[in-house]
Amino acid sequence: MDPDTAPAAPHPPVRAAEVLRWMGANGARLRALVEQEGASHPVRQPADDGCIRAHLRLLAEATEAVADPPLSDRLRGFADELDGWLDAQHEEMAAHLARAEGAIALEQHLQWQTTPGSDPSLDAGLERRLRLMGWVRLYLHGLEEHLGPAADGLATATLAWIGEHQRELARLVLTMDAHARAGLATAPTPPVLDEIGQAAAVRGHVRQLAEGLEVSLAEAG
Repeated sequence: MDPDTAPAAPHPPVRAAEVLRWMGANGARLRALVEQEGASHPVRQPADDGCIRAHLRLLAEATEAVADPPLSDRLRGFADELDGWLDAQHEEMAAHLARAEGAIALEQHLQWQTTPGSDPSLDAGLERRLRLMGWVRLYLHGLEEHLGPAADGLATATLAWIGEHQRELARLVLTMDAHARAGLATAPTPPVLDEIGQAAAVRGHVRQLAEGLEVSLAEAG
């Protein structure tokens, strides 16, 4: 096809860069959300469920704040409803974790030649990644339901995009981790290194979710 006559790429009704900029400028709001989540969910570690949920709630607020109309109008109320929606999905989260147990065991065998239970730190890292993707999946299904029939398939499309960009996610998380370590004034202890890695994983997943939604919401029209 002649490039001059090829159809233009869909205009994104929300741009990830603007979403992430809004989130970065509202750190106080994130801290308030973490405090709220701490009333009923663990928030001691950066990748605890409450902290992940707080980041996703901030993402919902940011997306509504910067989206173009009419998407901004359709998003209204989603951020307020998200906490309750996530609470109601505990059975779906449990099912997600159960479905993935076999995949985790296979990955440990193929990539690290080990089995679940033989390396607690590896087990913990894989479980964190699994829980992160579980919360991302629930967020997307909640968003699709909120937007209604016009957004049918949004969750599947976004998850497919995320699946196709796992290498980019791995590089992003490693870069965030390295930057955080470089900013330390003293040599970090192992627990501090673990917290840095957890924070990088959460931020990386949320950033990739914002980027995937930019693509899928543009395609959804």
